[in-house]
Amino acid sequence: MTRVLLHTDDAETAERILRAHHPDVEIATCADYDGLGDCVSTFQPDVVYSSRFSPATFPREALVGATSVKWISNAGSGCNHLLPWDPQQLTVTNSAGVAAEAMAQFALGAMLRFSMDVPGLMSDQRDRIWRARAVAPLTGKTLLLVGVGKTGQEAARLGAALGMRVTGVRRSAAPTQHLQHVYPPADISTVMADADFVLVCLPLTDQSRGLIGANALAAVKRGAVLIDLSRGGIVDMDALIDALDDGRLKGAALDVFPTEPLPADDPLWARKDILISPHCSGVYDGWEARSVEMFVANLSRWRAGETLENIVDPVAGY
Repeated sequence: MTRVLLHTDDAETAERILRAHHPDVEIATCADYDGLGDCVSTFQPDVVYSSRFSPATFPREALVGATSVKWISNAGSGCNHLLPWDPQQLTVTNSAGVAAEAMAQFALGAMLRFSMDVPGLMSDQRDRIWRARAVAPLTGKTLLLVGVGKTGQEAARLGAALGMRVTGVRRSAAPTQHLQHVYPPADISTVMADADFVLVCLPLTDQSRGLIGANALAAVKRGAVLIDLSRGGIVDMDALIDALDDGRLKGAALDVFPTEPLPADDPLWARKDILISPHCSGVYDGWEARSVEMFVANLSRWRAGETLENIVDPVAGY
């Protein structure tokens, strides 16, 4: 019999969905980090559905080092907290796409915030000043996607629907729907010069770490806006601040940071040209239920001996 451990802080939802589709599997739950190792050693699961639901250090070894565990289904898309693992001994899948729509719409909201001068309008409202402010429609603007996974593709669809020119940077420079051009990472400095908005939405890997650094930001179109929905470490924060201070960047919307939570004394909090969000661009009501449903569909494939979807390559990082 298949033994499934649900490692999540919403075990009730996960168990309800799992039992509805697989009533015969044996299920155990664990809703914290400290007890995960004991739970795994006692229950000896074959499969673990795991959510990274706390900013505390993830108990990686409790899962990756467990001999009974053959498959870890990660509730989110990023799996850096599980690296490294041996793909000959362990399969790791993610829930890529579970938050693509929410994240793409979050990016759209960030673009509108700056293009419609929402901070200025709110400031005038607080001060009771009736003053006309210039707005800049997104139509005709260029959106550069650094990363063209499922979130990037949804952002491309939304951008194209608004009449934006959408280009992308990805490791495979194959033609992609809604993108007018796709470039390899080596061309990033060149394409940054044409972008009004730069949306960073790629996984953190050895190749992507520091990709948006001093060289790329030195080439950015003056007055552009950068939106980072990726992982802390892809955007060089010192280079970003320099680009904001000298006016190359009009602003930035940051959902991820090298240190999370962002320390209360970090000077980023006080900047009016940065929109800070607490790594929540993909968090919406019902996201985990949708993630569990993706896991449940994959579990059907697992039990039928079929190839799983969304298998993560530990070398590539996605």
